[in-house]
Amino acid sequence: MYFEQTSNFNACGQCGASEGEKGYRVLYFTKDWNYKNYEEFLTESCRENIYDVTKTKSKDKQTITYKIGKSESTPPHTLTVNIKNASVVKSK
Repeated sequence: MYFEQTSNFNACGQCGASEGEKGYRVLYFTKDWNYKNYEEFLTESCRENIYDVTKTKSKDKQTITYKIGKSESTPPHTLTVNIKNASVVKSK
């Protein structure tokens, strides 16, 4: 699931009036469909200092690739989002 959320509802402080947090969340469920947990993959973040991201869509529009530079807590990496299969793969 793609998400966008405001970093700071007061538009002041550490993140100011920035765009906020954007990315994908993969939801996990038990065998009987009860919510278990989620994994978050950020594509833009004031808190993590993720801004200069290169976004590339495949010709068939089934995948989106994000090349993300070094952030506050992660080394440079690539996120590949498969829209058809609803999956996200993180690689170096």
